[in-house]
Amino acid sequence: MGWNREGGLGKKEEGIIEPIRLGMTLGKLGVGKMKEDDQYTENLKRPEMAIETVETQEMAQKREILVEKQSKLEDELIRIKDTFRCDLCSKQYTNAMEYQQHLDSYDHNHKKRFIEMKQMTKKSEPKRVANSQKVDKAMEDAMAKAQKASQSMETNRPQLM
Repeated sequence: MGWNREGGLGKKEEGIIEPIRLGMTLGKLGVGKMKEDDQYTENLKRPEMAIETVETQEMAQKREILVEKQSKLEDELIRIKDTFRCDLCSKQYTNAMEYQQHLDSYDHNHKKRFIEMKQMTKKSEPKRVANSQKVDKAMEDAMAKAQKASQSMETNRPQLM
């Protein structure tokens, strides 16, 4: 009993030899599975998108309150994080211990001294410019005196013939 290629179906192998062909293919789904899926998808309703819903005044107020709370929370977090921020080095730290280690570090103090030196040189820059202008003026005065002295010597010198 059973099926083989040469014999037909049945106990005496008198049945059909060729398998029954279906007119349409159901893809990879079984015979009853397509009907079950169709019933499921007919009853399924897609959730509405935020764009499709009509916003009532109450919903708008709730949304605005939520947005305001979120912005306050973000501002508070930024303020808390700024507690452990070194503006001199542009670095952010997560806790007080790391921040204190940074403040005690060589890098931080080096940058601090470097900035202080820059400020000191900027303050002394106008004095240097003023001093150099004074020196230039004194040089010009000395040159003018020397020129006058040389001209007076030329006029007082006896001429030889």
